[in-house]
Parts: sequence; structure tokens; C-alpha cells
Amino acid sequence: MNIKINGKLYKANLGETVLSVCKKNGIRIPTLCAHPDLLPSEGVCRMCLVETNQTKGLVTSCTQKVCEGLEVQTETEKVNKARKINLELLWADHAGKCAQCKKNGRCELQNLAQEYDVDEFKFVPRRKELESKDELDLLKDNWEHTVFDEQNPSLSRDSQYCIECRRCVRVCRDIQAIEALGINYRSSRTNVGTPFEIPLDCIFCGQCSAVCPTAAIMEKDDTAEFEKALADPQKIVIVQIAPSVRFTIGEEFGEAPGTFWEGKLVAALKVLGVNKIFDTVLGADLTIVEEAHELIQRVKNKGPARNASHSDAGGPFPMFTSCCPSWVLYVEKYYPEFIPNLSTCKSPQQMMSSLVKTYWAQKEKINPQNIVTVSVTP
Repeated sequence: MNIKINGKLYKANLGETVLSVCKKNGIRIPTLCAHPDLLPSEGVCRMCLVETNQTKGLVTSCTQKVCEGLEVQTETEKVNKARKINLELLWADHAGKCAQCKKNGRCELQNLAQEYDVDEFKFVPRRKELESKDELDLLKDNWEHTVFDEQNPSLSRDSQYCIECRRCVRVCRDIQAIEALGINYRSSRTNVGTPFEIPLDCIFCGQCSAVCPTAAIMEKDDTAEFEKALADPQKIVIVQIAPSVRFTIGEEFGEAPGTFWEGKLVAALKVLGVNKIFDTVLGADLTIVEEAHELIQRVKNKGPARNASHSDAGGPFPMFTSCCPSWVLYVEKYYPEFIPNLSTCKSPQQMMSSLVKTYWAQKEKINPQNIVTVSVTP
């Protein structure tokens, strides 16, 4: 079928949304809840509003399905005014926080605020202007539900930056099938959180932080510890680089996806003062060798496993790889009956780190306690 967008005809397939047709044809519509790696969104951010000839009011392009005879306008005065008001409402809890935010300069909300010239904070609550007790109680209640969660080794949560776009909820529920995050409470108290508001307890795969448009969920940053080790003359700083990083890190500097940056990455680490740089590929090769050896031992020792903690136990089959810590944690938490099926080998990163602090340290006659290993991984 054909639909008309901004006066031009475009081909569309039955079941597609207006947003997907626009993206396919290079027509930009701002979004915060929609994400290319997720299932269709629920239209909660209200940033992708458009006008159509079949509805009286504005509709969200991420939920509006195409149909024969549909005409869409994406940049009218009415559309842009509504988008800016919605953006100002989302911005109300963020105003004045950018300087201290860990995602300053890389925040999707901040980028849209700059694009739409949001410089009037008309929805930001000013304590001196709140006259009634109800208004003050509402502001107080809002802050009582702010969550600062640092009780795990991988992710940090700061709900004051959350815009409730639900990307994290959808990736955790629809893609990872964990459901560690969800929507709690109702009305003005609605917020993204964990079941019973317990500290985040999941497999720490990091997909929620990867899709979060703000700094509400972030991977923990060890930059300060890295800089401290570099500044310590007693420490030998060793960096290992995962294979994919040499092809992906360039994107952070504006390079095209897939640009090979191994040489620049190694040179930059040397300039920073790193003593030695190793390739995690060696750890991967060793993991393959060890897992193959373990599988052979399991095959040779057919029969009931004598001790599932030893690699020479017979079976069980199939034998699952243990290369990904999140996958191992997933099995341990949700399918503990398959723990004996996991390989007893460490991950390539862990194996490489052990190799550095044992074999390499002994060969170079270095005290392992003076070695600091840093992993640059996806």
C-alpha cells in the first residue's frame, strides 16, 4: 500500500507503524521510548506525535498502524508545540542536573532539550512558589520514591534521572526474559523499579543500561581506580582487550560502525602509561582448549557423575559453555538443575587475568600483588 507523509507518497506494508515507515525512508521523528533493538513501544514518552487525516487529535507514530489512504504530517506547528510541552514535562525532574550527571553529553533527553530549545523550566517545582500543603506533600512524596541502588558489582541505579520510558522494562521482559524491572505504583507515584523495591538482583547482563536514554541505569565506572593505578609507581598496569572492542570503540569517536581501531587503541593506552597490553583472544583460545579437554573427559567417563565440581566427572550432557558470566548466573538463579551441565572453565577474560598473575608474573619475576589487570570488554 501507499501512504502520504509530508505530502509525498511512500510504500508501506500492512502491520507497520508510521514510525517504522518514516525511519525506513529517512524521515526523522524524535523518540525516547522507542528503540530499534526492542519490540514496538507503548507510546509513553509522547515525543513521536504526528498529525493524520484519520484522527482528530495527535497520535503517537510508534503505535499508529498504517492503512490505505493514510496521510501524515510530522512537522506541523501543532506537532512541534506538543512535542516541546511533553519534553518540558520530562525535563522538569532533570533541570540543573546535567553538570553532575554521568551521562552529560551522551544523554538522549539532553540532546532533545537542546534541539527543541528547552530553556524555560516552567514545570520545574520551585519550593518557594508552592503554597498549599498538598503541593508540598506531593513534592515530598515524589522524592521518597527516589532510588539509589549501588548494591551490586555491575550496575548503578539513580531513579531521579528516570523518565519512565520503560525501555529497561521491555528489554528485561521481552528480550532477556528476566523481568527484574517493572512498573510500581499508580498515578503520580508510578515509577520503574524492582519487585517489592528490593535491590537489583538479576543476571547483570547490562542490557537495561545499554538502552536507557538517560543516566537512570548505568554500568559502574572504574575509571578512577584505573587512573589511581596508573599514578602509582609501584603498580604494573596490564590491560587486556576483547576482540570486538577494536571494531566498536571507534563509534564513540564518530567513526563508522566496524572501523578497525586496534592500533589507535593500543597507542592510546601506551600514552596513558599502561605497562603491557594483552589480547583476550589468547584467553579465548585457552578456554576452547580447556572446554574441549573437559568434554573429552566427560565422554570418556560415561555414566553417573562422581562429582559435578570436577572436570573428570562422567557427564552430564549436554555440556554448556561457561564463557559468559551472565549466562552462568542465569543458569544458577533460574535453572539450578542444569548447574552440573556447565563447563567448569573460567571465561576468557578470567582465564587471561589468571594467566597474567601466575605464568606471566612468574616469567617476568614480578610480585602478582603489584599487578593491576584491567579489562576493556563490550
